[in-house]
Amino acid sequence: MKTNGELIHDLIRREGFTYVVAVSFDWTLYSKKKVGVQYLQDHGVPVQITSPREAPLWLRAVDDPEHTLVYMVSYFGHRTYQTHRAIAMYGYRYLGRYMGLLPAPTRKVLPSFGSAKAWALLRAADIVKRYPYIFGVTPADYLIHGGRQSHFNVPYPISPDTQYINGHAEDYDRYIELMRGERIEPREPTAVFLDGDDFHHPDLHLVIGRTDHQVWEEAYFAQLRRFFDMIEYRLGVRVIIAAHPLTTTLNRAKFGNREVIQGRTAELVMDAKVVIAHYSTAINLGVIFGKPILLITDRNYERSWMGPHIEATARALNKDPVHIDGEVFDCDALKVDHAAYRRYMNEYIREDL
Repeated sequence: MKTNGELIHDLIRREGFTYVVAVSFDWTLYSKKKVGVQYLQDHGVPVQITSPREAPLWLRAVDDPEHTLVYMVSYFGHRTYQTHRAIAMYGYRYLGRYMGLLPAPTRKVLPSFGSAKAWALLRAADIVKRYPYIFGVTPADYLIHGGRQSHFNVPYPISPDTQYINGHAEDYDRYIELMRGERIEPREPTAVFLDGDDFHHPDLHLVIGRTDHQVWEEAYFAQLRRFFDMIEYRLGVRVIIAAHPLTTTLNRAKFGNREVIQGRTAELVMDAKVVIAHYSTAINLGVIFGKPILLITDRNYERSWMGPHIEATARALNKDPVHIDGEVFDCDALKVDHAAYRRYMNEYIREDL
């Protein structure tokens, strides 16, 4: 069983690449580890990380395109179009990445995501993906993907010659690492809340309206603390917070002086008695470790774009969302449908287990 980084490393050695140009809008230590770039660097592969804006300059300057792999972490679109043009112009081969998917909602919340301009740009990108050569771009030479759903609506131009690498959602990498390592002494049984930093995430404007942000946030944390009190009383476990890896705003006071831990989500889920979440790819960890998952919502979440996604994830796990703004908690919500978990694993995390 190999991590995504190891699978990409295998590709590099097999195809004779000696250099990698990795392209993404966001490069942090966390993102480098998440997409396997840190693994490549740690194992002696020269990697130049760059943005779609700067990538065409790098690609023009590289001396040996034949032995250089372009790793496109960012999906194809109008903001990466010039990078794809440079890939085609200078004769590079490139690797696309499509994983970390979540169940698609069956209803939409109006106003719909984005704007007329955003919709038009997405449709234009779809046309270019269907007829790449007409627009001076080339299909992906390689695609690393995870889960059966990653075979559909691939966000890169592809062709019958595209080579598929059967990878998995990023969280499965952490599972592999934990299974290989020495077992850390387990913590006391806990309930782990997977924080998504929904009120201060960079994509805040996509989650909730800015005008009602403060009112919603204050009410939300008050009812969340009450819900955690009930969980602790009913289940006899302590609630701890697995903070979003990029958050800088969370503190114990917001959660009723409960412990907030960053950077150890997989370990916390592994030892948890129950996992609590709204909508996050970290839910994958609850599925991988077979933990009971409570998907929580409230009236405001239901009216936001996240509401339908929470419902879709719950439906995929054969559950109902738990309302934290008035509904009495039913312990039946803790039941695990193992068949649903296996389907979820195959569809969204790692295919053909």
